[in-house]
Amino acid sequence: MRLARFTGAWFTVVLTSLAIAQGDPSLPQAVVADDNTRITQSCRLILAPRALVDADNNGVIHIEGDNITVDLAGQTLIGADPTTAQDELRGIGIVLRGKGITLRNGTVTGFRVGVCGIGCDHATIERIECIRNYAQQLRSTPDQEDVRDWLAPHQNDHDEWLTLYGAAVAVRDAQGVTLREIGVRQGQNGIVLSRVTGSQVYNCDASFLSGWGLALWRSSHNTICRNSFDFCVRGYSHEIYNRGQDSAGILCFEQSCDNTIALNSATHCGDGFFGFAGREALGETHPAGGAPANNDWYLGRGSNNNLITMNDFSDAAAHGIETTFSFGNQIILNRLDRAAICGIWGGYSHNLQIRGNIMRASGSAGAREGGAINIEHGSSAIIADNQFAANSVGVSLWCDDDAALARLPWTIANGSASKDTSIIRNTFDRDTIGVMLRESSQTTIAFNTMSQVPTALDADVASEKSIRSETTLSGLDSTAISALEVALPGAGNAVRLANSLPMTLREQLNGRGAILMGEFGPYDFIAPMAVAEPGATNVHRWKLLGSQSIQFVQASKATGDVRAEIEPASNSVSVNTETPGKLTEYELAIFWGRAPNQVQRVRGTILSALWRVSVFSLPTPVPENTPPTNEGFELAAKDGQVVYIESLTIPFGSGGPDSAKLIATTPQAPKDHFGLRATSTFTAAAGEWIIETKSDDGVRVWVDDVLLIDQWTHHACRNDSAPLSIAAEREITIKVDYFELTGDARLELKITPDPSKPRSAAASESAP
Repeated sequence: MRLARFTGAWFTVVLTSLAIAQGDPSLPQAVVADDNTRITQSCRLILAPRALVDADNNGVIHIEGDNITVDLAGQTLIGADPTTAQDELRGIGIVLRGKGITLRNGTVTGFRVGVCGIGCDHATIERIECIRNYAQQLRSTPDQEDVRDWLAPHQNDHDEWLTLYGAAVAVRDAQGVTLREIGVRQGQNGIVLSRVTGSQVYNCDASFLSGWGLALWRSSHNTICRNSFDFCVRGYSHEIYNRGQDSAGILCFEQSCDNTIALNSATHCGDGFFGFAGREALGETHPAGGAPANNDWYLGRGSNNNLITMNDFSDAAAHGIETTFSFGNQIILNRLDRAAICGIWGGYSHNLQIRGNIMRASGSAGAREGGAINIEHGSSAIIADNQFAANSVGVSLWCDDDAALARLPWTIANGSASKDTSIIRNTFDRDTIGVMLRESSQTTIAFNTMSQVPTALDADVASEKSIRSETTLSGLDSTAISALEVALPGAGNAVRLANSLPMTLREQLNGRGAILMGEFGPYDFIAPMAVAEPGATNVHRWKLLGSQSIQFVQASKATGDVRAEIEPASNSVSVNTETPGKLTEYELAIFWGRAPNQVQRVRGTILSALWRVSVFSLPTPVPENTPPTNEGFELAAKDGQVVYIESLTIPFGSGGPDSAKLIATTPQAPKDHFGLRATSTFTAAAGEWIIETKSDDGVRVWVDDVLLIDQWTHHACRNDSAPLSIAAEREITIKVDYFELTGDARLELKITPDPSKPRSAAASESAP
């Protein structure tokens, strides 16, 4: 495999010069046919064309010595049979110990850690592909998040990151290292640096991973530039949940300071950039050198003074940038569009500079931590010369009651007031709220431009009284940033610049809807991956993405009769059951070739049930948009028109029951102010289940006369769920009441196994 497989007409990023050479013919040859092969002089390797298992987990190839060049000559080091599941991969491919080592030109696959450098000052690792190394199997499904998928980045002094999550390339306890033209795919973590200083990472592409593209731990004074760390994400299902689960394009933890992060693309990640002071810095653990004599040790501790400039952090599942409990970080001339939660989260930050950025369409209206910029308990921030547009809130500053954090030594030493922030010369266009202040003092607000902003300022009385309007802050001078672009190592960028603002080269994928999660990570738009298409609960459809065609399918482990049929025109498989009136779990193998690794197994739960549905107009509400009373709804339901349907999946849209073909179209057919009552009885197996609804507007769900979901409100489309425990297989009866007042309308109900509980042999992991 070559990194050319990552490139194409619009997929070319920073790897245009990354075609792997066939090696330096002037170097002597060395054969690698066994585990624990030692290399002590410069050479060109000849690798055995089979799996070389790292039986003792300390490395297959050991490069030991100073000033050694090792050339893989375009070959692939294989650590496991390609049919081995990614969460079963073990061992290390190549270990570097020595000064000035150069490793180049090859592919590493099938390991927990591909390449590991230890104390390798001034090493160069270049033109290396790391493909299909370790990744955890994700437990979250498109319908339900599983909290067990959250990452734990807060400890790494004993290589916890590698032990738990693996890495393509890992370097620790080194300085002056150069990592360039490294490509990573189909794994969990890309590049991990622990206690690494004065190093350079550039022209790499570690994207479409389920963890971190680049992770820094106690690593300072490094230059990270011209890289792609896109789609490093987990914990995301479009319009269902957006948690991120601490995945990130760039992770910067435990007092990683003075790093330059420039000209990178880290779009569609959990967080684009996730910076955090660290547990030691906060006082949650004792410092490595022992307990401090007093709180003064914590003064100014954090992941500080990092320059984050000319990067694209758009389409984050959580935050475009998170930088918390830290000092002096500079966020200049970045793009942070369409973050699901907020563009920049700066809790407990001090002297944070946010200047010249563009932040659009982020956050949900009414959310506390939502919008473009959110700073909780922060002080002395400068927010100037930015462009805000169509965010739920432009800038939100506040204090609240964080009793546990207030007791931390860091907070005692550094303070936690929200104060002295300057909001100057920004433009706000169509943001729902321009500036929101709660318990924030001495805020300077001056020379901002508001256009079509319904609420320019939302502030409590005390915050508003302390607002200042005078400033001497000069405009942003981007001369130094422009000079930096020229001075940075490498050639070409992962972003294109227009008026100094970056745009990812993968802009054709803009929008969080491009995040499609599979069993081990996000879809990379190249490798085949089967995804569930939304639709009815009695017929499932799995579409195979990529250029391969479905060759054949094989059903197994079903709890009822299952029939699968290939639909060549759409390259998909439809799955239904010939066992009516039952919840049927199944596992299906979808093959796109006959090789052992040309298959994906998917799981689902089909609800084959006949629903009796009574459809009716609601009494006119008083006042308007008030949910119907129980009495009024009961009376209307008794006189409704009865129909029978096989799936309670009804996207009314802006139409009414007639547009969903529940009733005939007549002049009297309601478009708004209608309701329905649906009932069904079917058999469910023993187990722990989740009943899920998607509704716009109100919904109530009873199982055997027990009310489990009660969302009887006028609301936009939302998801609700409730657990259902069944001790032994039996019939259950479900009743669903639903009403629509005005606007769009939707009702869906499905039942899936609880992903956090033990499953039966055929239980669902990724039910449509």
